[in-house]
Amino acid sequence: MPKVKRLYLTVAGSAVAIACTLFFVFEVKRLMSGGHVELDGFLRLLPTALAAFMSAYLGFAYGWHHLLAAAGARSRPWTDIGIFTTTQFAKYLPGNVGHHVGRVALAAKMGLPAYTVVASMIAEIAIVASLMALFSLPLLGFWVRRLGIDVSWLAYAAAGIACMGLLALLALRSWRQHPALSGLAAAWKRFRGNGARAYAHLALATGLLVAGIVLSAISLALLDAGHGLLRPGAFAPVLGLFAAAWLLGFVTPGAPAGIGIREVVLTEGLAPMVGRDASIAIALVFRILSTGADLVAFLLGILILWLGNRHSRD
Repeated sequence: MPKVKRLYLTVAGSAVAIACTLFFVFEVKRLMSGGHVELDGFLRLLPTALAAFMSAYLGFAYGWHHLLAAAGARSRPWTDIGIFTTTQFAKYLPGNVGHHVGRVALAAKMGLPAYTVVASMIAEIAIVASLMALFSLPLLGFWVRRLGIDVSWLAYAAAGIACMGLLALLALRSWRQHPALSGLAAAWKRFRGNGARAYAHLALATGLLVAGIVLSAISLALLDAGHGLLRPGAFAPVLGLFAAAWLLGFVTPGAPAGIGIREVVLTEGLAPMVGRDASIAIALVFRILSTGADLVAFLLGILILWLGNRHSRD
């Protein structure tokens, strides 16, 4: 992609993120001044939600360890988990790539080949983005029912899968020209060269990433004071909403950690389920939760790497 075009996209994405952030700030200000919802009740739910979110963190980190193993790396799980958790806080830096750059740099310092690390990260992004797109499908059915449209679940499921298939075909058609897609093809060749062992690690990694996504959505649902979002019929739309918010925040250039984008998506999506004021409060507390969890993970990652280095010296 030409640098000028990339710059225009970054500027446009930053403008959207800033607009969404301002909109959400005004909504929070209205909520606080109106006094309709007490944030204390939502904040008291943070410890339980944090436990679920940190469990999701472990799933994502351990999933990356298996992707490294699939690419041929021979590293200790706790070292990989330490690298992953230590670098995630850098995603709040402008550009939204600091955590990726930091992971490559720190992994290289630990003796892991840069190409292997990059291959594992490209595969991680592709798997997580695909899973988020797949998990977003229940949200389509939720809005179809909300609009009162009489369509069978098979029809909208088929429409969603057809859209994903079309996107996959377009990606396959342009993979030679797009650096990220060509990088994914190179990573796949590397995995395939490691035989059955690589496929086993890829399957384990995918399962752990699925667990991480589901646990992240559970942490969001746990912030509902009535716990109605954890009901089987309600959780599927919550999972789809979390996935859609993550995906839109991820693909918007110039929005570090999806800030602003994810809050607006969560606010608008949760409003029909819990009410407007409660949805604003949940979106706000979830941002506090995710940022706080990133900080906790950063500190734990430093501790893990320090203990690992101390153990290796002994």
